[in-house]
Amino acid sequence: MIVVEHKYFGGGKKMKVNMEYAIEKLEHLLNIPSPSGNTHKAMDFIEKEFKALGIPTYRTNKGALVGKIEGVNTEKEVTLSGMWIH
Repeated sequence: MIVVEHKYFGGGKKMKVNMEYAIEKLEHLLNIPSPSGNTHKAMDFIEKEFKALGIPTYRTNKGALVGKIEGVNTEKEVTLSGMWIH
């Protein structure tokens, strides 16, 4: 178990990260075929995993998947965006 300490995680509070779990899920995601414009299977996988973790999700009108994790400081917002360009 790795412990991460960062100001965005509740003002410097510690957050435990199970690296075995993270690596397992990342390997699964990276093995889902998802060429440009055809990423629905990968997005479905991420949405399912978010929901299993209790993270509410929604899709934008452009098809982006958004998951929201409430923090201590709700006045600021952190946006994480991921893509792979080959």
